[in-house]
Amino acid sequence: MRAITICALIALAAFPAHAESWHEVGKQGVMHFVVVDPAARDNQDVYRSAIAELCKGASICQVHFWSSDELAPHHLPMNDVQAGSQLAIWQYNSNTGRRSLRWRCDIAKAPDCL
Repeated sequence: MRAITICALIALAAFPAHAESWHEVGKQGVMHFVVVDPAARDNQDVYRSAIAELCKGASICQVHFWSSDELAPHHLPMNDVQAGSQLAIWQYNSNTGRRSLRWRCDIAKAPDCL
């Protein structure tokens, strides 16, 4: 019994607790629309956790992130306010080799930030 408890604790410790920090509000084709908890807005691991779960096994996947349910679209088309309020965008296409994660400039300073 003790060995089972120890194994369970190790498994829980290995699984990041980021799943509670995001939720999917919509999906259309290969695109996922995700809301990140505002308290976790600057935690890049939360975004990576969502990407890993939503794109697992997919050869083409896009994940778009927002900070509130009111701003996030549930399907396309998205309006200008929704497009302009995205926190990050992940694009992956195994056919072309494209792999891109772009952040809002106030989350991650990068030359190609949103």
